[in-house]
Amino acid sequence: MITKGRLVVAIVFLCCVSIYVNVGLREIWWNKEHTSTEHNNTRCPLSLSYVYVKTHKTGSTTLRNILWRLHDRNTSHIRIQLYPRPFAGGYPGTFRKDLTITNGNGTSRVDVLSAHIRFNETEVREIMNPKAKYITIMRNPKKQFESSFNFYYARYGKNVGSSKKVTCHGSPYLQVAGEALMPLSQYLELAEAKLNGTYPWYFRSQNYQAYDLGLDPTRISKNYALNEAKRLDSIFDLVLIFDHLLESLVLLKDIFCMDWVDIIPDDSPSKPYDINARSENDQRIIRKLTFQDQILYDYFNASLWRKIQSYGQNRMAHDVQRLKLLIEEKRSRKDAQLNAGLFASDKSESYLRWNVKIPINSEYTRTNRNFKIMKSKNRIIAKPIARYMSRNLGWCPQ
Repeated sequence: MITKGRLVVAIVFLCCVSIYVNVGLREIWWNKEHTSTEHNNTRCPLSLSYVYVKTHKTGSTTLRNILWRLHDRNTSHIRIQLYPRPFAGGYPGTFRKDLTITNGNGTSRVDVLSAHIRFNETEVREIMNPKAKYITIMRNPKKQFESSFNFYYARYGKNVGSSKKVTCHGSPYLQVAGEALMPLSQYLELAEAKLNGTYPWYFRSQNYQAYDLGLDPTRISKNYALNEAKRLDSIFDLVLIFDHLLESLVLLKDIFCMDWVDIIPDDSPSKPYDINARSENDQRIIRKLTFQDQILYDYFNASLWRKIQSYGQNRMAHDVQRLKLLIEEKRSRKDAQLNAGLFASDKSESYLRWNVKIPINSEYTRTNRNFKIMKSKNRIIAKPIARYMSRNLGWCPQ
């Protein structure tokens, strides 16, 4: 005889199963509904080979997560692995192919390079699939500067610099300020007076985006920056603008022949912060410290809107609205999954597979050259990378 308690348990169980199946079927239907067949032909094959120069504090992780979804389409391609995470090719030095690790046999061309690198076209092209697409992303220089200040300095408070990993959080802010918890306005005055190219990681406070794209951030020449912008424009298939992310993603979809479901961005995990250069003097100093960034940003922002013009403004407005609706639908589906008890991992399967940790210990040892060398089980590659990083101001001051 079935007791009342068992009956209640059975009813609850059946309800949970029903919700689970319903949500699962909705997931399958939704993905199928928004996976078009327009690109599944020879006219527009999906692009699976690309170089993504992941600039810092520009919303680049949002774009990285979108690109990683393409990895599920082809698990056999050859990629550059992050070593030491989150860098590749000896960053902050310019990219060197001999300082990389791939999942290939060392003789085949690379299909995917997606990492924080300092762009070096010659070295990159020598190892990449000649059909690879080249993309990167930029952000309003003032916002990017504030974000960098917060990420590498302000948010750590008194603990900034106490845990010196390979990324050397705190530098160069701690060395310029001489203390933790300095307000942005006070830091800017010191940076204008004393920041120079001898500080480790100085470029985080001076033309950071330009540095990542291979420019010399210490050159104060408008012609130099404009010529470099034109050179980069001839290389990159698309420079996305974070401040116009949805329009940029629509263009990315068109260039890569992606489906709508591929370009839906994840909800940002970043936390809000109150770092804002409000005074006229603060903004003047930031403009001075991001002189090259501003020229590159203005150039590629104008380039983006020319591409939008070619794409068709009405068509773009329609597609941006469609993307907004898809983003809302995804959020609604996520809420339904949470309510059904389907708690998805914060990190996708592709994240876990493609961001594999290579055995490395982030501690350093002082050497006779007065820089620090990574201790690693893979010392054959770790030592030259550490030496190259240190020679390019990528080391953690005591």
